[in-house]
Amino acid sequence: MPFDQFARVHEFNTGAYFILPMILNLLLIGTAVLFGAFLYRRFTNDKIAAGRALPQQEHPEDILKRRFAEGLISKEEFEERMTTLVGRTHHPI
Repeated sequence: MPFDQFARVHEFNTGAYFILPMILNLLLIGTAVLFGAFLYRRFTNDKIAAGRALPQQEHPEDILKRRFAEGLISKEEFEERMTTLVGRTHHPI
């Protein structure tokens, strides 16, 4: 079979018939990767990976000072708990 006839018979290996399957495969792989990233962000507790910052936690001493200021604990209880937290006896409020 001469090359001329061979090329016409096997035209699917050139042009759009050659590029189209490659493009479709790249789209399929890209979709699978994006879907995997979506599932990872949706079902994990990793908020930083999801782009959300973790909430700032209040320091234990600040919580204790706030509870004392609100009148929820007495001065003696405040001093006792503060001593337990920091190991000092004098705590400016």
